[in-house]
Amino acid sequence: MYKKIALVLMCLLALVSQSHAVCTTRTNPVNFTANLTNAHSDNAYLQLVAQTIAASSPQPIDSCIGSGPSTFTMSGVTDLTTSSTISKDGYTYYQIPSAKITPTAAAANLKVYLAFSVKDNQDSATEYLVDSASTTYTIYTGASDTRGIRLQNVRLLVTGLGNTAGTYTISSLKLGNFSAKGSASTTATTAIVLNSATFQITKSTCVINNGAAINVTLPTVPNSTFTTIGQTVGDTTFNVSVTGCGSSDANKTLVALLTDNNNASASNTNGLLKNTYSTNVSVQITDSAGTALPIAPKSIDSSSSFFSFGTIGSGGAVSKAFKARYYSNVAAVPATLVQAQATITLIYN
Repeated sequence: MYKKIALVLMCLLALVSQSHAVCTTRTNPVNFTANLTNAHSDNAYLQLVAQTIAASSPQPIDSCIGSGPSTFTMSGVTDLTTSSTISKDGYTYYQIPSAKITPTAAAANLKVYLAFSVKDNQDSATEYLVDSASTTYTIYTGASDTRGIRLQNVRLLVTGLGNTAGTYTISSLKLGNFSAKGSASTTATTAIVLNSATFQITKSTCVINNGAAINVTLPTVPNSTFTTIGQTVGDTTFNVSVTGCGSSDANKTLVALLTDNNNASASNTNGLLKNTYSTNVSVQITDSAGTALPIAPKSIDSSSSFFSFGTIGSGGAVSKAFKARYYSNVAAVPATLVQAQATITLIYN
């Protein structure tokens, strides 16, 4: 009789030992929050804000016995649009679906990209930039009963023209899966979610030319001056000044976009604006050195249409010199009036 009881107890002990050898998910999902306090501007191209945040649940997986890895992966499980990425300053940014951003009506004009890094929940652990959507990152290898993960660095890039000022919230955005195992073959997995992240967009106080139009009068020239296609005549300098920027704008760089008001879809690298009176001659816009500036639709999908405007000073102002001149589209230009119009849009970069 005593032998049977001992045998039963030994079996129970064996079962208890086996159950504790398997890593167990205790928190699923693991929710992180971020409040990105530095504001983006209403006109911005890949404007950055960043924040280091701490884990909201440092031990989402426990009961691991023996040595084994802790890993993170986006592959096949993330809500981020991994086919739409931007590489900047060593980080890979993935586009956040607009459905994950509220208010949705205001967010429709935005493109928001997220980059982040992960590490084991130890201050001395190695930080891994998540720069590949297909890679499984091993953030810990060893023997530890509990396993944790940190989002070490969350970075947002925001792009858009005429963005609506206000507070935006990113909600329930699954970044990937965190997994761990010990000496047993069974793996425990939990979702890593950016449950709530807020960012601000503020309307710029900067004003171009005190809000007034800039009128540039080109000199009258004889049509006999033109003898070849692509000839330029009548260089006239004008300045575009920006004032009234806030103190927080100091040292920010501005890029500019030139759009042809008489042909909104026009795109060329020769700085050519449509002459409403004749196609034989155009107006060319250049920088102060005479280098042609790009003309492009009012869109912010590509930086190739931008040119450098300058850096806002501590007094909230910056200016740039330009030139306007005639540009012949035919060798012999008949006498004609010339009139062109453009819009310059300044963008925080």
